[in-house]
Amino acid sequence: MSTAIRGVALAHLLRHPDAAARVLEDMAPSQIAAVMQSAPPGGATALLGRFTPTLAGACLAHLTPDEQVAALTALPVSLSALIL
Repeated sequence: MSTAIRGVALAHLLRHPDAAARVLEDMAPSQIAAVMQSAPPGGATALLGRFTPTLAGACLAHLTPDEQVAALTALPVSLSALIL
């Protein structure tokens, strides 16, 4: 993916997280995690909060411990508990 296209995709993720989540949910959790890792701050959290808890947990498994903590602590406690 070109740098320009990647930039547009990541900007879209932050502006329209519901639409981005619908597109990404058909991908493998490892692929979703790669997108989350390259997203601007808040991007991973924006996605996790829109996935089912099962998919969100599978995606978290592919993130580093620091990324996992950052994403989960930004979500409401009740949602973080469901994901875990």
